[in-house]
Amino acid sequence: MRRLLTLAVLLLLMAIALPAQAPGSIDAEGNRYFPNGTGRHPLRRKGIWQVQRLSNPTGNLSRVPVITPAELQGVSGTLEKLSAIFKATPEASILEGYWMRESRTFDYPNKAAQGPQFLAARLPFPFMTGFFPFYLEDVLVNGKYVPQWGGETAAIYFWFNRLPGSMGRRIVLTEKLPNEHDVEVYLRPRVTGTYQGHPLIEGQDLLFARLGRDPWVAIPYARALKLAIPQFEKDADGAEKRLANLKQKLEEVQAPAYEVQMRAHLEKYSGEFRTSNPEKWKGRLAGMERELQYNREKAARDANPGKDKVGRWYWNPIESLAEARKQVAELTPADAAVPSCFLAAPAGQADGRYAITGTIERLGANPSCEALVTDNHAYFDPKLPRSEAQILFVRSIGRCGKVVDGQLIAAEKPRSDRASQGCARHPLYWEQMDWGQVASLVLR
Repeated sequence: MRRLLTLAVLLLLMAIALPAQAPGSIDAEGNRYFPNGTGRHPLRRKGIWQVQRLSNPTGNLSRVPVITPAELQGVSGTLEKLSAIFKATPEASILEGYWMRESRTFDYPNKAAQGPQFLAARLPFPFMTGFFPFYLEDVLVNGKYVPQWGGETAAIYFWFNRLPGSMGRRIVLTEKLPNEHDVEVYLRPRVTGTYQGHPLIEGQDLLFARLGRDPWVAIPYARALKLAIPQFEKDADGAEKRLANLKQKLEEVQAPAYEVQMRAHLEKYSGEFRTSNPEKWKGRLAGMERELQYNREKAARDANPGKDKVGRWYWNPIESLAEARKQVAELTPADAAVPSCFLAAPAGQADGRYAITGTIERLGANPSCEALVTDNHAYFDPKLPRSEAQILFVRSIGRCGKVVDGQLIAAEKPRSDRASQGCARHPLYWEQMDWGQVASLVLR
């Protein structure tokens, strides 16, 4: 009885301390209460702007000279300038109903990814900051609302001194360096529009590259062909193995033992009709003999593929390999050095081609042939300080909206009657911030 009385008193005290609110309702102070009654979102409360200290979570795996205090200060200075551009927006001065976290990190150049002509010790430090807008949230703990800091939200990253790579484009070839590092050769990423006057790549990422410098380098025709030959060989080998299996199948069905086996099967399951129902037996026998003839004719056709649609699975990879070898053998020094491109096989005509579903051509030979490129480590100027920002890409505008004719169409907008974070908040900054100042961090 005493325990029940104590519980009743506690519930009464909680009722006095907390105003009764219907789940999902919004009180006069702008607090929207969780449907399950366990917390609330303060929609009008001013949030904070939290900056996490610059860190290096991955370590110096390449064992290049460690970052100096002056270089660390240079990296921090660039990130501070970027942060100041964000904080100068009207949205940052409001910061209502949510809070912002900046996560800053730096890394060391990846020595394994460089060719022997590049000195990783002179390449700049990759560094970045991610912007995480979290909605404000209070959770009931022992009858009191306690602010929560964290959770999950959509972040947008500003990457400095990191080559953009394939940016989602098809990886066509791979080259293994002597140190076992794989170099990816891919279709050149495309500029699909502009936002705030700056190039948008593949409808997703903003790119700020220095004039006269290209973050991608063309793959010479000879190099691409030589990398492709093993892929052509793999497809041709697969076709030959398949043909060998079909020829073995042909031998099996043409052998007398195959017919004996089929007749034995008929006798076992239908032999009783020979005397009990002769007409039925005659029909079953005729059906078996037709099946025997069909199987033998089909096996003969399969084992001898013609140069038609049916036999394309074999001749496609065989002839493609022969043509590629011929191209390599006939290469002139001038042809060897021209940029290459990849021409994908027309829809429905890649039969038998799995390792490489297209051909390597000279760039410009066909308007449908797309340039083959790889990361251009020579983009970076080794004479500049390692802490200087030389390239920036924003990953990814396309996560929270799409750009049409240079205008951003946000995928989501904040609402006054519910908590908003992530993609509902990012576009507010993008539309208000000075992208010219962002560009100036790199385009010197």
